[in-house]
Amino acid sequence: MRASPTIIDKPLYVYDIETYFDTFLFAGGFDGCGEAQVFEISWRKNQTQELLNMLNYLKQLDAFMVGYNNLGFDYPIIHDLMVNPMLFSCERAYDIAQKIIDEQKFKVGFGSFNVGLMNREIHQVDLMKIWHFDNESKRTRLKDLQFAMRSPNVMDLPYDFRKPLSSEQIDNLITYNIHDVSETKKFLNFTAERIKLRRDLITSGTLKGDVLNWNDTKIGEEFFISKLGRDVCYEGRKPRGTDRLMVEFNNVILPKIQFRKPEYENVLETFKTKKWYKDDKDRNALIPFDRDLNGMQIYFGSGGIHGSVNNKVYRESATHKIVDIDVSGMYPAVGIANNFYPAHLGMKFVEVYKQLKFDRKQHKKGTAMNAVLKLAQNGAYGKSNSKYSPLFDTQYLFSITINGQLQNLQLFEALSFIPNIEFLQNNTDGMTVYLPREYEWLFDSYKKAWEKDTGLELEQVEYSAMYIADVNNYIAVKKDGSVKRIGKYWYANNWQDYDAAAGKWHTDVSMMIVPKIAEQAMLYGHDPMMLLKVALDPFDFMIRQKVKGQQKCYIGSTETQRTARYYVSKAGEAMTVVRPPSGELGAYKRKAKITDKLYSEVLKEVGKNWDARIHVGKANKPDTQTRYEFTTSKIQAGWKVKDCCKSINFNWQDLDYDFYLQEINKIIIKG
Repeated sequence: MRASPTIIDKPLYVYDIETYFDTFLFAGGFDGCGEAQVFEISWRKNQTQELLNMLNYLKQLDAFMVGYNNLGFDYPIIHDLMVNPMLFSCERAYDIAQKIIDEQKFKVGFGSFNVGLMNREIHQVDLMKIWHFDNESKRTRLKDLQFAMRSPNVMDLPYDFRKPLSSEQIDNLITYNIHDVSETKKFLNFTAERIKLRRDLITSGTLKGDVLNWNDTKIGEEFFISKLGRDVCYEGRKPRGTDRLMVEFNNVILPKIQFRKPEYENVLETFKTKKWYKDDKDRNALIPFDRDLNGMQIYFGSGGIHGSVNNKVYRESATHKIVDIDVSGMYPAVGIANNFYPAHLGMKFVEVYKQLKFDRKQHKKGTAMNAVLKLAQNGAYGKSNSKYSPLFDTQYLFSITINGQLQNLQLFEALSFIPNIEFLQNNTDGMTVYLPREYEWLFDSYKKAWEKDTGLELEQVEYSAMYIADVNNYIAVKKDGSVKRIGKYWYANNWQDYDAAAGKWHTDVSMMIVPKIAEQAMLYGHDPMMLLKVALDPFDFMIRQKVKGQQKCYIGSTETQRTARYYVSKAGEAMTVVRPPSGELGAYKRKAKITDKLYSEVLKEVGKNWDARIHVGKANKPDTQTRYEFTTSKIQAGWKVKDCCKSINFNWQDLDYDFYLQEINKIIIKG
């Protein structure tokens, strides 16, 4: 057993393993040094002792081993080698690896191979966990990061791990293993600031535990819990939480929320009729409805409100200005202003929340304490929807989200009384308006009255121009000339942009040339084709294609990697994805929304024959009776592509500029 790490001023050793049926590889190297060294255990070589010597050396150095998904996969196997060296073999490593994969796939005994902080033989830093890429909604493979990092090579596993490898295949696998270490080192550089924050929190004694591997939300939650007191939040090791069977929205809506116009009052009354039940599979299915308000279609949901004009351009003028107002940290602010709290935590929760807000103002931006206090403010609200958190209370969550959007609507209604005002967007925490300059005084008056009534503070920024496709996709030009890019208009000017705001590393950043040139065309009137012809970065033209499970991707008749990188080329071939059937091949497709009991009972009765009770189709139209078959989808239909997983294969001479021009024209808003 080892003591909890206190600092990370020790050597960083980046590593990765490969576990095949008859081959085990370990590649690793110190950060900042050259190519990784490789240890092999296979039918042709046994370097078990050499690897053990290296691992024990790292242990003596008190080094930190850095990997990607290493806590969930690599380290449990390395740990087994260190504690059971006489039993270890490539077959044993393969067996452990398959059990871990099955656990992750089927969620049975999930995490049983994980090695706790105090039991690790060598300190571990897991970049996947730090970035929360193990979260289902942000699931990101190292291959995806290779694409985002514009690596010269995007390399995927070259062989079926269940089959024996030839000597030549093992040599190729070693190349792949070394490449993964190199790419992990590269991403470690982009993670340096996050690791520094976690190191500072440990060395200052602010947080204890496996802090180096906590994601931001976990850090915020744990800090909040430390302020509340663990005895308040836990009963033994079990989080207390408030588990509710139902939440009636009428009971959470603030009595002071009122409206003057009937159409707004109707929204309030609609919310009051809603109820949430614990067994509802989709919380959003409970609420969604829309209304025409202030000349805009406004959508209401369980978590927010949004609306926007579509495909329009606005510019400030002598008579009008573009003003954006929002509440920073809207939902946490709503909770604090109204003394909302999870039922089991009482007013102490509110007191801690308010203290966090006060304390954050005492620390400069960029400091560890400012960062952790911000994470705690956001994390406390976010974790109120997790049954595994001691902050769990669905009624607290709805008290914030429902009242937040209704208070937003109060401001929306108040501003509608300003003559000739035009609403451009409304998106949960604020709104953007096209404001007549002569009524700016009235606008300010309504703002101040709303702030006094709600206890919330509005922040304001003015734009010189906006190009709005919809609420999630737009460009806003600030008065200082800087540009805010949202949705399909986002692109990176530098590596820091990937980590700004919510982060972009986990998103598909294909064809960055498209938003770059569309922006130039809209803002400055430049000719898109001319800009395409003078573009210099081939990575701006590259596109990512991923397949999952048993799916396969082809360029022409050649199967690609599971994570493929390509560009549209006049000299290429068609790209297709072949997907296996979701049911038994050749069997009739099952109807939606029928019970398993009915399906199995009828199936016993009719066998493989079609039956209207359980199958898709119509009895009098057998041609509409569909079966489970392999399906083929065209990618970039009508165009040809070339593989460029190796960036050296990109060829300017056969680049099909017409395709990229078409994509640019799709998002240009004229006006």
